[in-house]
Amino acid sequence: DFEIHDTTMLVVATAAVAFNILLGLTLHGVCGVGHGHSHAGAGGHSHGEGGESTQKHINIRAAFIHVLGDLLQSVGVLISSLLIKIFGAEFKIADPICTLVFAVIVVMTTFTVLRDTLAILLEGCPQGVRYDDVLRDLSNIGDVVSVHSLHIWSLTGDIPVLSAHLATKHDTTDHNCVRSEAIRMLRTKHKIWRSTIQVETHQAHVMSGCEKCQPLI
Repeated sequence: DFEIHDTTMLVVATAAVAFNILLGLTLHGVCGVGHGHSHAGAGGHSHGEGGESTQKHINIRAAFIHVLGDLLQSVGVLISSLLIKIFGAEFKIADPICTLVFAVIVVMTTFTVLRDTLAILLEGCPQGVRYDDVLRDLSNIGDVVSVHSLHIWSLTGDIPVLSAHLATKHDTTDHNCVRSEAIRMLRTKHKIWRSTIQVETHQAHVMSGCEKCQPLI
């Protein structure tokens, strides 16, 4: 048996719901802000990273989900306090029931953040980036005959990173132009703004026997 102060529960739960809604709206606004900056001067230019990406910063997402969990718990307390206030003490069992139900919902909302965090820690391919598509697009760059040592991972939930070696067919190929074209393609088509591209001339007799020069797939 336990004692319930329904009026106190109602007041505190209402205040908690209002506060968590305000905090949640604030964090949701932060989540929608992309990263961009510009430089002015003789060679002024501007660029943005992930401005069109649906990815959210994982720390902000985790904070938002934490606030959402508090909001759901507060709603549960508010519902149970209203039931107790209206129908009397015989409905006080609603308090632990609502707490358990909303606790399960909170646990379920954490799965996506946990999944994305593990993908970053395990250096998995970022969401929204397909390894096969990137490999094909790099291979289709003019005079590129092979792509190896292609690695794609994430520094954070919204910053994909890539490194790769491109082998060109002819000795006379301008490697700087190939590198610039690859970087441009990665930024415009795959939204990968941080990349390290090494360009080299294809040497079949050397690369065919080099284990590190073989495709990963």
